[in-house]
Parts: sequence; C-alpha cells; structure tokens
Amino acid sequence: MKKLFVTLGALLLVVLPAKAQIVNFRVEAGASFNVGKMEIANIELNNKTRAGYHFGAYVDVPVYNNLYLGSGLTFAMKGASNSGVNEKNDINLTLHYLQIPINVGYKFQLSPSISVALQTGPYFAVALGATSSTKGFDGAKQSYNLFKDGVTNLTKPNRFDMGWGLDARAMYSHYYVFLGADFGFLEVFKDNSGDNKGISGVVNSLKPSFKNTLIHVGLGVQF
Repeated sequence: MKKLFVTLGALLLVVLPAKAQIVNFRVEAGASFNVGKMEIANIELNNKTRAGYHFGAYVDVPVYNNLYLGSGLTFAMKGASNSGVNEKNDINLTLHYLQIPINVGYKFQLSPSISVALQTGPYFAVALGATSSTKGFDGAKQSYNLFKDGVTNLTKPNRFDMGWGLDARAMYSHYYVFLGADFGFLEVFKDNSGDNKGISGVVNSLKPSFKNTLIHVGLGVQF
C-alpha cells in the first residue's frame, strides 16, 4: 500500500506542473448495491441485493486533449445478503472499505455546460471494519465482528481487496450524476483450502465464497 501511494504521488508530480491550472477536483455521494452471489460449500444461497453507501473525493488530471488520469479516495460499504435455507434464516455480511481507484478517462464536451465522462481502471481497497449478522430459525439475531470472530466463528475475511472499476458521469455545469460498477478480483474470505484434514477441514469447506461485485449511483459536484 505504501508503494501505491508513492507511485501515485510521483505520477501526479509529473503531470501537475503543466496542467495545474485546469486540474479538476470533485466530491460525490450515493448508494451502492452489491449484486455478487454468495456460496457455501459450492451451494448458491438465496442471494438478495445488499444496499450500502458510496462517497469519496477525487482529482482528475488532464493528460492530452480530453484524456485524463483520475484518482482519489472512496469510502464504500460492500457485502452480501441472503436468506440462507429459508426466508427466516437471514445472513448479512457488511464490510466497510477505504478504496483507491486509478482511472484513465475521456471527457466528451457536448456544449459549454454539458459533458459526459467515461473512465475505467483498477482499484485497491482495505477493509476498515466488517460485521456479520444472522437470524436463526427461531428468529433470534446474533452479530459478530468478522475480523475478531469470523463468520459464526468459522472463518475470517481478507483485509485487502482489489478489482476493476467502470464509471460514467453526465455533467451540467459543476454538477453531475454518476453510474458505476466495481468487479472484485479476490475472494472476500481467506482461502483455507490447504487445511483439509479432520474437523478443521470440514469447517473450512463451509466458509462463505463470494467476490465484491456492485453498482453505485449518485450525485457529485466538481470544483
């Protein structure tokens, strides 16, 4: 992560001097909807859309004509929600991420006040916190700190995640609406496949399996 910050800082130092007068800063906020599918022991559960938040602050640095590089910080809630084996047996996994996207984008200027921007690139994320809440067959609810207890004390999530993002913005003057998607590359929960003997092997085979796949939508302002 330290190397990532150094690389990003060096990139901005190279580009900023020539383009400092037209660097674009922006902030945005909206909702996210995780549409990834969660499985346990290779059996797909009754997955439901998991709603969360998405907000962040970014800088877009022009490179050539309407081509730009963009990065910043995103705070996002991700996770999964399903009804287990029946509608009364809910399982909700919630993870809060600090995320750094590194995008290449292109801005289409349709008029002096109207433009459209498309961007894509990788992102790197670290989970700041994670919880699991379950509702048993009897309706009783239980909550766990995933990094401390794991999911029902069986397995714990990865702290880091990475993936690929896509975003589109429609801008009017300094304001815009955005629609985007994140496609996680890594399993959210740790791979314990190497431990496959005895009781621990049975337990590890029951770990949830899913990747962060979500869409986000909202509003922003550019300075």
